[in-house]
Amino acid sequence: MSIEVFDNYFKEGRKIVTVKDVEPEQFIKAFSQHLKRQGRFELPKWADVVKTSKAKELPPSDPDWLYVRTASMVRKIYIRKGMGVGAFKKVYGGQKRRGTCTNVYTKASGKIARYILQQLEEMGLVEQDDQGGRMITKEGQRELDTVAVQAAAEEVLLNGSAERTVRMQWLRFIMSIEVFDNYFKDHEGRKIVTVKDVEPEQFIKAFSQHLKRQGRFELPKWADVVKTSKAKELPPSDPDWLYVRTASMVRKIYIRKGMGVGAFKKVYGGQKRRGTCTNVYTKASGKIARYILQQLEEMGLVEQDDQGGRMITKEGQRELDTVAVQAAAEEEEED
Repeated sequence: MSIEVFDNYFKEGRKIVTVKDVEPEQFIKAFSQHLKRQGRFELPKWADVVKTSKAKELPPSDPDWLYVRTASMVRKIYIRKGMGVGAFKKVYGGQKRRGTCTNVYTKASGKIARYILQQLEEMGLVEQDDQGGRMITKEGQRELDTVAVQAAAEEVLLNGSAERTVRMQWLRFIMSIEVFDNYFKDHEGRKIVTVKDVEPEQFIKAFSQHLKRQGRFELPKWADVVKTSKAKELPPSDPDWLYVRTASMVRKIYIRKGMGVGAFKKVYGGQKRRGTCTNVYTKASGKIARYILQQLEEMGLVEQDDQGGRMITKEGQRELDTVAVQAAAEEEEED
């Protein structure tokens, strides 16, 4: 936010006190991160493999897409009460491509919208409206407004100089000193203690090297010649690809327990080229995923989940967190 824009915004004493006073993109980004930090929103097993609409060919590529969709939906309920599953199916729908035929409008998934609304109700942010749909609760309004004020304050700090920092006094009067200090103390002095605090690429690279150095992961004879999917024409060119795939899989289990062979076949699948015909989605190899899970179980990093799939063990969580902290420390030394 430039100084001129900031001054024009606040010269008449205008204060950021509600969600409506913040840009939609800014609030959605802030509230999605707020949901992720809190841990109150429970991610379902199908979050990595579900498509958001029949019009889509693949699941979302953003691992945090469900947090973003939740933040967007709760903001819409804040702005306009009475929205339900049917309304959100229309809002998040889109055009379905049909080759040479005219595109048609297709509604979004009702299951996703219904699940998000149920989670928001359990969190006490929304409730049933007597006239239909959902409406924001008093607790939900208070929490959303607090995040909106924090998002505006953080925007000014991130773009700030000495002069902009002085202008933060406007926002310090809006927010209580306690909320303001606790929020920014956490961001400035934040410590990396878990896998979730490190970038995925950074952790996967570090943990794959960790596996290779340890020598506990046994490479099979077919590692150099196997294809990862029917859609591939050749085996992977990276000699350490199996370590990388293992690091990626164990991270996904750490983030979201209950993933099994079937889920990983979908996650690592891809488009199969068919010449002049339309590409089709093809699942990845189940043998590779099964072998990796068996090796991780032998190493004591994962175990069977009673509800299906695998879950991280205490020893596995400790080892992964240790590698994450080391990776972050090495990154800081390089910078």
